Amino acid sequence: MSALVRVERLTVTYPVREGVARRRVRAVDGVDLELARGERLGLVGESGCGKSTLGRTIVGLTRPSAGGVLLDGVPVPPRRPPAMRRRIEMIYQDPGSSLDPWRTVAQTLAEPLRRLPADQIARRTRELLEMVGLGEEHSSVRPRELSGGHE
Repeated sequence: MSALVRVERLTVTYPVREGVARRRVRAVDGVDLELARGERLGLVGESGCGKSTLGRTIVGLTRPSAGGVLLDGVPVPPRRPPAMRRRIEMIYQDPGSSLDPWRTVAQTLAEPLRRLPADQIARRTRELLEMVGLGEEHSSVRPRELSGGHE
């Protein structure tokens, strides 16, 4: 099976100024990884170790200093075309900064389904709620009204 996402010798450095001297800090250093279709990957590490920089580089939000990222064998360019932006995105851990606080759960779930007929959007939204252990009564609530242990 070919890799959906392949990261090859990825390095990201940032310029740092210390008085009049300049140097580069290496945030990501020669990372290689492959992610097959259907696989999940969790990045774990201490604060400041480069997890976010790696993620941002994989999705094309940060330019690598060396190495590269391929999506289905195609290099991820510095300016991702819209079709590629829809295929690979970051999901931020903090729901307060990743979910629109004014949209309901149903509106948020329906957004990526907007090209489907309305009845299919409603059906799929109900299926998605059920998959994560929420009922249809949760479709009209906003993110702030839910907690991690909500039932």
